[in-house]
Amino acid sequence: SLPEDFDKRTVAMKELQKKHGIRDKIFLDTDVALDHLADRLPFAEYAHRLFALAETRELTLCLSALSFSNLYYVLRC
Repeated sequence: SLPEDFDKRTVAMKELQKKHGIRDKIFLDTDVALDHLADRLPFAEYAHRLFALAETRELTLCLSALSFSNLYYVLRC
């Protein structure tokens, strides 16, 4: 179970992040990047939203170096 002050601590952490310009970081699975790049339904819409948030610098997306090789292999013509 969560501590009683969990919500207060979460709000406090968000306020600190905003004050110091720290964004949330999300480590993407290769499939999420593939959904975005290949416009794979039904998950493409959610992937597009994540990348849109990253473009506006509301969050930071991280991807494994190996994911780039895998994406190239899957998406090549």
